[in-house]
Amino acid sequence: MGPWSYLVKSGAVPGLTIAVAGDEVGREGLTWDVISRFDLVFMHRPCSQDHVTTIQVARNMGIPVWVEYDDWLLDVPRWNPNASVYNKASVHSAIASCIAFADVVSVSTAALYHEFKKINENVVIIPNAYRTDLCGYAQEFKERKADFVWRGTNTHDADLLSVSSSFSSLPGRVTFLGSPPWQLLESMDKEKYRVVGPQDVMLYMRYLYNLAPKVMLFPLVDCLFNHCKSNIAYQEAMHAGAYCVAPDLPEWRKPGVVTYTPGDAASFSRAANEAYELATTNPSAVRLSHMPAMVEMYGIENVNQIRASLLTLSVSKELKRNTRDPFDQLTGMWALSQLKGLVRENQKNEPFPK
Repeated sequence: MGPWSYLVKSGAVPGLTIAVAGDEVGREGLTWDVISRFDLVFMHRPCSQDHVTTIQVARNMGIPVWVEYDDWLLDVPRWNPNASVYNKASVHSAIASCIAFADVVSVSTAALYHEFKKINENVVIIPNAYRTDLCGYAQEFKERKADFVWRGTNTHDADLLSVSSSFSSLPGRVTFLGSPPWQLLESMDKEKYRVVGPQDVMLYMRYLYNLAPKVMLFPLVDCLFNHCKSNIAYQEAMHAGAYCVAPDLPEWRKPGVVTYTPGDAASFSRAANEAYELATTNPSAVRLSHMPAMVEMYGIENVNQIRASLLTLSVSKELKRNTRDPFDQLTGMWALSQLKGLVRENQKNEPFPK
């Protein structure tokens, strides 16, 4: 809820009250007496029948509904621990219905936009934002205390393993923030890495900045789920004054990013060495040249202008309301078939690293 709290504190949306629901499989929706108190219902990742019911009640009461998704949850890769939570027929049906019946749908990436647009006309991209208000200290330059940094949880095990053979030959030491797979660590010399435990999300940004790594590594497997993933790691790299190594996908073709061919360890090694050389040759280039471009694109002041405009539109008479009957199960089934058809086409792009 960070962007919303920022928006409220800025005074950009005076006089509006917003009900919030969603975010977890199995979490209950909102009852009519709660919904009736608000001007708008906002739902983050709605994915259960309770959330569908919330939309039905709100639409029936004439209260607009805005849903938001920042991941492709209709086909979570088998190797992702969350697959067992989201890869269920009931969850997929609920997600498709929520997208089809909402008045407004916001997404974080162009890939999500193009897919969801097939079942709802009112789709808008609101990218994940960089919290400039919390990171004023990042304008200074710090002494570098790390060569390479990777951050993540076990949800990225397959991504790391897809290029694991290149890690042992990197020209510097790798700091792993989070939990890298043991198979990768076993293949590396113990002097070539260190593992640091997870950080609080706000303290993490300060910790990463103080590390000031030369390069941040963010390998991804080439699959639909990762095509829809936002480039938060790129924002974090610019924040830390580091070059970013990431897959050659649209979300990552940005200033300060050295791309590689997904799944190709040799290409990843080439990109990592190139980024390391750039950072060594001109240590302040990212902070002086590339970070301002990132802040211009993703600074929360700019991103929240989209959110504020959409919020105002959502409760106005100018919004083209969703006229689909939220009680029509055939529409929900049609929406699911549109999205699941795409899943079947892309299953071949979901390799399981050996």
